[in-house]
Amino acid sequence: MHPEWIAYDPSILDRLKNREQFNGSKPAWGESLDDFNSKQGIPVPMVGDVLQLRMGRRVVEERRLEQPERDDDGNRVTGWYWTIMVRG
Repeated sequence: MHPEWIAYDPSILDRLKNREQFNGSKPAWGESLDDFNSKQGIPVPMVGDVLQLRMGRRVVEERRLEQPERDDDGNRVTGWYWTIMVRG
């Protein structure tokens, strides 16, 4: 099983268009089940890798491992995941 990762392009201001999720436990908001299933089993990219994403061709600039997110009661709502910062 490959870890979850999310590619972000901070130059795109629309929060619904500036990220794409891979290896998640459920589809991202607005993502079809077919699209979600097609993005399972993809390894976390390395800095310098070129990705062809929904937002176009991007280069990985940074990657960092994120701690699980918690709700207001302190309960974990995510597992560990990678944030991948990309640029066009």
